[in-house]
Amino acid sequence: MLKTGIVFFFLLYCSAASSEAVDSLLSLSEKYQNINLDSAVSYALKAKELANKSKSRLAEADAIDKLARTFALKGDIVYFKELSNHALYLCEKYDLEEKRIDILFNISYLYRDLFLTSDAINNIQLATDEIIRLPKNIQRKFYPVMYSALGYLLYFELKDSIVSLEYLHKAQNAYLNQNDTVSASRLYLNMGEIFRMNGQSDKAANYYEKARQSTNESINTDLIGVYYRLRSALYLDKENMATALQYLRKSESVFLSLNNNKQLSDIYSMFAYAYSLINEDRQSLEYNIKSLYYREILGNKSLTSSSLINIANSYLRLQMIDSALFYSDSAYKLSKKIGHKFYISKSLLQLSNIYKAKKQYEPALDYLKEYTLVQDTLELEKGDVYSILENKIKYSQIEKEFEKAIEDNELIKRIQTLQIGITIVSTICILLLFYLFITKYRHSKKLSQSNKR
Repeated sequence: MLKTGIVFFFLLYCSAASSEAVDSLLSLSEKYQNINLDSAVSYALKAKELANKSKSRLAEADAIDKLARTFALKGDIVYFKELSNHALYLCEKYDLEEKRIDILFNISYLYRDLFLTSDAINNIQLATDEIIRLPKNIQRKFYPVMYSALGYLLYFELKDSIVSLEYLHKAQNAYLNQNDTVSASRLYLNMGEIFRMNGQSDKAANYYEKARQSTNESINTDLIGVYYRLRSALYLDKENMATALQYLRKSESVFLSLNNNKQLSDIYSMFAYAYSLINEDRQSLEYNIKSLYYREILGNKSLTSSSLINIANSYLRLQMIDSALFYSDSAYKLSKKIGHKFYISKSLLQLSNIYKAKKQYEPALDYLKEYTLVQDTLELEKGDVYSILENKIKYSQIEKEFEKAIEDNELIKRIQTLQIGITIVSTICILLLFYLFITKYRHSKKLSQSNKR
């Protein structure tokens, strides 16, 4: 009996230790997604192997999901799709329904970042279909992430800013209802970005400020860095270069301290754009090269393609046509290797323009024809997005459920407040009655003693 107990506690200890080790590896993988994607892959693979060995299926699905995300960030679409499908299969096989919904929403954002809009929308649809089948008390847990996806992925993509903002406000209320103030603060930045994209800079600035005011700077340093970057974009729109560069330097300082290569590469790309607006083409080129350097360290191939295209543009502005051709051709080859149609399209059009500048019209025409074919497929894929609106009734049903949940919650709060009030009044009445009883008792005792005298 003693031996059995020892074995049981030993296995329990090993299981807990294994779970902690997996969590630690996954945390490291997530951290390195902004530093070096190869390291992120390595940590996620170790977590996957350990989870599989300890037969922790939830942790294994989580590790595969992290792997999929990392390959998406690397721009490796084939591996990303394979791993995502494997993670979803595991969830289905071991009845990890809630994890499956989380993964569907996660990969919908990644598909959008890869400019695969119809895939992003399909995953939102799958997730919402599965949410509807859950018990109501579990459904409510997913309302914030569902509304965020509908607002930021679906309607933002459809250029319907009004509905997009409505959904993001719903998401924010849902996060606040779950006491998740960090996610609610991040949504202010998303809403501000929608206003900025629609030329409403004052409203955008207002939402950015709300995000900052609702953020603990010492805890959410990265959010402050993003705030500075977005403020900079506002001033770039207004062509106020001095203020834009000032905010960019603040953002750069934050992300240098965090060793965040992803954000730094984006910031240096913005520096390059800012200098191009004031025709400082040499400085613009320097920052584009700096952005490329950080993207290569990070290992993000799709963003590397973007930087190669930007460098080619800088060389074109400097009338260095052969250098422009080299970088544009490199962007095209890399984009084609990873199957990234958006950057394939951009590099093809750029190559056509470069050959036109070289007065070599035959290759210019060939690249333009190829560009047109790729653009046609992208437009067809984008057309698939509209089919999602046919199923909007499903979202409306979930909205009704959520609004009812909020009403129920408010009713419960009112009942609880009323119960507390009744309890307080009852306690006061009891104490008052007790006080009157004691007072009357003492008075009658004094009368009794007085009569005896």
